[in-house]
Amino acid sequence: SQGQQSQDSPSHADKPTADQRSASERKSERPTETTPRTPPTTQQLRTRAEALWSARKQQDWADVFAFHPPDVRREWKVDDFVAWSSENEPFIVEGFRLQNVASESGIGWVEVDYDARVRPYLELPARSATTIERWRPADGQWFVVVGKDPRYSLSPPWTRDQSEEPYLRARFDECWRYRQEGDWRSLWDMVDVNTRNEDEFDEFVEAQELVRFTKHKFHWVEVAGDRGRICVTYTFRLNDRNLSKLKTEPKTVIENWTKRDDQWYIEKTGN
Repeated sequence: SQGQQSQDSPSHADKPTADQRSASERKSERPTETTPRTPPTTQQLRTRAEALWSARKQQDWADVFAFHPPDVRREWKVDDFVAWSSENEPFIVEGFRLQNVASESGIGWVEVDYDARVRPYLELPARSATTIERWRPADGQWFVVVGKDPRYSLSPPWTRDQSEEPYLRARFDECWRYRQEGDWRSLWDMVDVNTRNEDEFDEFVEAQELVRFTKHKFHWVEVAGDRGRICVTYTFRLNDRNLSKLKTEPKTVIENWTKRDDQWYIEKTGN
């Protein structure tokens, strides 16, 4: 039978937290490469993906572990990962075929058709599914993204309207300018009319004035049809004098946008 597997690809299921390792153990697993770092290529991504899926097929869990990013590996003991995967890895891969492979702006995508039996129903025939895995570079090499980090959730290039994306990016920049200027009416006019009511404007202004956005880091923009998404990390401080010294952490969000009457509008998801 056929199925679509887009989130929980093999070795991406949630796993228990391992005991913290000693500093010497962590240091021993850090890359020892000393040559200058250069961005890895798309061909290197294909080669790495082929090797990872071969390791999954062979159930070589120690080799699979090596494809996790360095910061993830530092939180694990390889023996714990192998023991957990040997008993709990939900997908037992029996075959795979790499399809589209692409990379852009520090994100890699690998589309894979695979056949796998599913634990605990290993007596049943293998099921066919497709997944698109995200990869990210570290230490001059590609590593598979583990978990759901919004910075790497950009859709692959072959599913997007890249010619429209600069226009959405320009609208985001306009939105940011209004935030900096405190021009709440202009910012309100950029909100999709289908996600707001005019009588909510005063409440909207009150919410905007609670915080002061000091800077932002733009991660990516994507467009598919009349829908768009933007990922950005905001740095902000609270405007309340009683809370102004309270430390706030940068927040990474994905903003949804809609194209209406040949113009982009941000969707209101709260205040």
